[in-house]
Amino acid sequence: MARALLAVRGELNLDEEAAYWLEQIEKVLPCTTPLQYASLAVYLSAALRYLDQLAQPADSAPVTRVLNSLRAWEKPGEQQSS
Repeated sequence: MARALLAVRGELNLDEEAAYWLEQIEKVLPCTTPLQYASLAVYLSAALRYLDQLAQPADSAPVTRVLNSLRAWEKPGEQQSS
């Protein structure tokens, strides 16, 4: 999921905080140690929480679309919504 989020980073209109969390994710990839995996989990969780907050305004369609895609990827049984 982290790599998928980084792959669509260019489609998003990110502010400084969102960019920070994605940079932190990028720094720990590829994970090779337990500490890196733990850090990745923290950074990914924080990034998704923050992006979810950004998706609340009406003008945030790209963020909402990306979050919906990531949620569908996380739970393969669910249909992907646009």
